[in-house]
Amino acid sequence: MPFVKGQSGNPLGRASEALFTNAIRKAALTVDKAAKRRKLELIAEKLVAKAIEGDNWCIGQIGDRLDGKPKERQEHEGVVDHAIRIIWPGMPPIGKGSDSQISAEGSVPALPSPDPKVGDNRSPSPRWEDGGYDQ
Repeated sequence: MPFVKGQSGNPLGRASEALFTNAIRKAALTVDKAAKRRKLELIAEKLVAKAIEGDNWCIGQIGDRLDGKPKERQEHEGVVDHAIRIIWPGMPPIGKGSDSQISAEGSVPALPSPDPKVGDNRSPSPRWEDGGYDQ
């Protein structure tokens, strides 16, 4: 069927994504005839009972509902004021001129000054020398 300007290609509209959720909500909120209470309350009680028995998944579900899920790790860009700054005398400047946000004033040295006599005693991996790894 060719495209017709001004006419929807889906005349019934987008199917509701909440159909299953609404069906569960409707079923959970009905009253259980035997217990004369909402089924949702019975489900919640079973969840708590399983958590008390030691079911880790149930414990996690209860924690998530009562305290909220833990926030995911977030990475921030830009200057972080609480960063640890390691500075030693004679350290080359970081940044260009006045743009440098790190200064030695009032800083407490975290490490001793590097000793120029101590060399780097690491050797390259033999795999790099013989053409190993993707080259």
